[in-house]
Amino acid sequence: MKLNWKLLIPTVLTFSILAGCAPTVEEPAAEIPPSVEEPTAENSPPTATSEMQEENTPTSAPPTTEEIFPDPLTGRIPVIFSHGGAPCDIGGMVFLAKHPNVDFIGLVLSRGEIHPEIAVDLWPVFLYDVLNSKGTALALGSDERMDPNSHEFPEAWREFADNFWGLALPEQVTEFEPALGPDLIIDLVNNSPEKVTLVAMASMIDIALALQEDPGIIDNISHVVIMGGAFNMRGNLDEGPDPITNEAAEWNMYIDSEAAKYVFNSGVPVSIIPLDATQYYVQPEDLNSINTIDDPGVNYVSEMWDQQFGWAGGGFFIWDTITITAVTNPENFVWTYDGVDVITEPGDFQGQTIALNNGAQHTRFATDADYDAILDQLFETFRGETALAPSAPSDQDITITELAGTWEGFTGEFHITFYVEPECELNEKCGTFEIPEFSLTGDITFVNVDGNVYEFEATNMSSGQPGNDYEYLQLLDDGTLFYSTIGSGVTNEAVLERK
Repeated sequence: MKLNWKLLIPTVLTFSILAGCAPTVEEPAAEIPPSVEEPTAENSPPTATSEMQEENTPTSAPPTTEEIFPDPLTGRIPVIFSHGGAPCDIGGMVFLAKHPNVDFIGLVLSRGEIHPEIAVDLWPVFLYDVLNSKGTALALGSDERMDPNSHEFPEAWREFADNFWGLALPEQVTEFEPALGPDLIIDLVNNSPEKVTLVAMASMIDIALALQEDPGIIDNISHVVIMGGAFNMRGNLDEGPDPITNEAAEWNMYIDSEAAKYVFNSGVPVSIIPLDATQYYVQPEDLNSINTIDDPGVNYVSEMWDQQFGWAGGGFFIWDTITITAVTNPENFVWTYDGVDVITEPGDFQGQTIALNNGAQHTRFATDADYDAILDQLFETFRGETALAPSAPSDQDITITELAGTWEGFTGEFHITFYVEPECELNEKCGTFEIPEFSLTGDITFVNVDGNVYEFEATNMSSGQPGNDYEYLQLLDDGTLFYSTIGSGVTNEAVLERK
């Protein structure tokens, strides 16, 4: 639980970006001849240069892919979502807010289909007043560019995206004060007890700037999940209203290819879901399924899908929404583990993603996907049927007795009292908490343990807030209990004494 004295005024910071969901789509295009590995004409795509390969070649025996990309559903997944305001980012936000294993700690309104400084008037209303995701910190994406030859999404798309794609939102109730994207990423990653998953669905400038300013955050990043690129098929720049001769690039890589290159070459683990693995058309039966779900956030996804179906005159792509499921269920994608780079030189191949064939294990890209499984996971989460994955192997019984009793302390902002039952079992409710200053009470569920640090989730809060707020208790050598919680860009700590 984010026991934060600013609970009723969430100061929110945000994170990075993924591509997607153009208002209309066309049939998947054929591969670009010739291949990137064997160019046969002057206008053929560039190959991976020796400089690219050197930048991405491991210098020592690499860890296994299982060590770099562990099973995500063995505990809580802190996620920072950097998105550019595409229609299918609405579905992505709902998925993150409703999935029981995701702790949606940050949202970055990144430069993409939205202008962040304009979109901030409406998109946070959906986050806070529709999804009720009060513990998610908010940030505005940076207006900086790494690429001196950067590009923008079509202005007609951006104006519509700024206005939340024409969907009517309720009146704003929740107050917020956004931070700057790179600052939020650095702060949330450095203060997270678990490794953070970054999700990027537009320009990667905010993640790139955060890595540039504080390279040490790599140590506490699980991986960066990116919607973008095209490896074995043509790009999607031709879906815009203006003619573009570049047939190789995908929009998210194209708008700032230098930022993408920086992230790929930074050493941070990267999972790329390109156009190759997101070629699923939403069908009428999908509309029928989503229209039966009675949920405030899902209702907006349903309305957006109905609207897109009319625009496209039939099926349409949901690139970002498919990508978001890789955060929790990467097994539904077919992965190639290899070094990856992007063409940055201006011209007809700027923004094209290239596999380096150097055996690098810290980057992977999807070449196919099990869309039936992905749609099942998506609709289960939308319906609230996704089960909470265990925080430890099912055959491992973890019971704590040393925290039993009543503990009290003062954070500097508020008093807090914990009561922990004599025997506290993993994934069971085993106590209560109280913050008198706010007349706030609730239950606590033991969800994870790391050494002598015990993690609890708050539920049934008297304020009416949803769960998915977390706190950490550590028994110290002197018999006191160290308490910490992180939320809305604020860290609260206290030493509690047994009463």
